[in-house]
Amino acid sequence: MKEFGVWIEITTLIIPTLNDSEENLTNIAKFIANELGVETPWHVTKFSGIISWKLKHISNTSANTLRQAHNIGRAAGLRYIYSGNIPGMDTENTYCPSCEVLIIERSDMHIKRLDCDGKYSNCGQNLDIIG
Repeated sequence: MKEFGVWIEITTLIIPTLNDSEENLTNIAKFIANELGVETPWHVTKFSGIISWKLKHISNTSANTLRQAHNIGRAAGLRYIYSGNIPGMDTENTYCPSCEVLIIERSDMHIKRLDCDGKYSNCGQNLDIIG
């Protein structure tokens, strides 16, 4: 799909004890970076056992696990890693991959953009934003 110019974003529902190991998250992040490109957004999202049909016995994903996944993605060179299903985490925002300045702030369903047509005006970094 990527070869045909289709925009791709990857979402990983992180389920404690099933796919939350550092090794597994590292493998996912490296695959995204090496096979899809470092500009491919990776969404790491919280699992909630209470709403699961078959996995009610598994605890919810912690904010620390999402932060660990975010750090693993950064170490793999990914530019855009987003935490999901835990409102208020700073890792749900978009930061300039060049100078780390907040570019898009997300809070619940509210979005505040500080870019200029997909570029950060201070350093000119292309933010790989569509639309």
